[in-house]
Amino acid sequence: EFEVVGPDRLAPDPEEWEYCFPASGLKLPVRVEFGESLDQALASARIRVFDKDRMLEIRGTTRLLKNESIWEFTPDQAWQAGDYFLLISHKIEDLAGNQIGKPFEVSLTDPESTPVDRTDVRKYFEIR
Repeated sequence: EFEVVGPDRLAPDPEEWEYCFPASGLKLPVRVEFGESLDQALASARIRVFDKDRMLEIRGTTRLLKNESIWEFTPDQAWQAGDYFLLISHKIEDLAGNQIGKPFEVSLTDPESTPVDRTDVRKYFEIR
């Protein structure tokens, strides 16, 4: 059974997502709520967590929940106080094929009408 709805022409926007960051000393997950389902393989592999000062990737486990609309990252070790960032790839896309910074439908005859941004996004956060 299918339901037909209007076209989805909005690219996912990390500035619109909801973020929840844990406190230091805990091994609780970072949680990101996208507000829509995203491509499972891309969202799982293309959001990474880094220690900002040491520029090292934090090792841990990623999982997607609620029809791939929520991303969680649980570190292998408890969080230490400090500055971190999520590196969010511009290649992540929603179920309609819209990517971060680039809708699925782009005008080839008038590229100015559909601006494209192929920049990965960094979301900075502090663990206290």
